[in-house]
Amino acid sequence: MKHSLLIYIATIFLLAACGQEELPSGEGVGYLSLENIQLQAAEEEIIQTRAVDNDLYVQIDDGTPYSPGNAPSTIELSAGTHTLKAYTSENYKPGEAWYYGETSFNIEEGKVNAVTLEVPMRTFGIRLELPEGFEDYFSDPTFTVTYGDKEGTITADGGTYHFLYDSEVSAVSYTLSATNADGEPLSQEGSRASWPAEKKPLEAGKIYVITYDYATKSLNLLAD
Repeated sequence: MKHSLLIYIATIFLLAACGQEELPSGEGVGYLSLENIQLQAAEEEIIQTRAVDNDLYVQIDDGTPYSPGNAPSTIELSAGTHTLKAYTSENYKPGEAWYYGETSFNIEEGKVNAVTLEVPMRTFGIRLELPEGFEDYFSDPTFTVTYGDKEGTITADGGTYHFLYDSEVSAVSYTLSATNADGEPLSQEGSRASWPAEKKPLEAGKIYVITYDYATKSLNLLAD
């Protein structure tokens, strides 16, 4: 399933005879409404996906992007075809979830026009969730994840590291390091190769949760 942000831009027709607010008229122009920006609920795939703040930049054509919360309710545009882009940041930042989407839309003269854009998460995340009581036996846990030639480190239980998804890269491995009460090191390795067959395909928009199993002394993908 795809966890995504959804921009709803409502269609409003300018009916002068009705009691609607009139917008300034201009020859050869129409308007784009940016009044409603909402999160779309996503089905849970592995466990509940991390909540994503509704922090979207909106850019029309090659103009200056509107920062989150600062876009006007309507934008005057020339009639014709335009491009809308929406993203959480201009480029992927290592370790962070990244949403990006774009679409073309048409502006009709004298109308407030509509476009709906679903903005997908272009990254996937690896999260560490340690079992209850782990901190009673081990200290200073560090979780290092490798995806292809990229590496990220999680230093806290429940932390998530996001990688930019690449359909050409499939190798994922990780190492949990900690120190027990006697000062002895723990180093446990795992990889995507040990995941259940139905969970092995990597997909953007998902968070894969890894936990430590006391009984088998192994790192396992947390089941639904």
